[in-house]
Amino acid sequence: MPEDVRLREVEDGDIHVFFEQQLDPVATQMAGFPSRGEDEFHSHWRRVRSNENNILRTILFKGKVSGNIVSWEQDGKRQIGYWIGRKFWERVLHHKHWHNSWLS
Repeated sequence: MPEDVRLREVEDGDIHVFFEQQLDPVATQMAGFPSRGEDEFHSHWRRVRSNENNILRTILFKGKVSGNIVSWEQDGKRQIGYWIGRKFWERVLHHKHWHNSWLS
């Protein structure tokens, strides 16, 4: 993985950044996924974080929280999703291989 992009465990302080990122109307339109209100968003992340089968990582670009990548079981299959803050799209997505090695 390029040094500019790192993954680490999700920390409590990351959740507010994730909340702000998912409010971006351009990002929600592109993702086809509506944003959540603050209470709903925090409730969702509490539930996701409480499931020990989920794998959750914060994506850092040059040390700044730029998004998250998650993996969960659904219908017996492992799913992967990610959200990257729009101001980091070109920077993080430029590093094509970060998402291929994130489970290691």
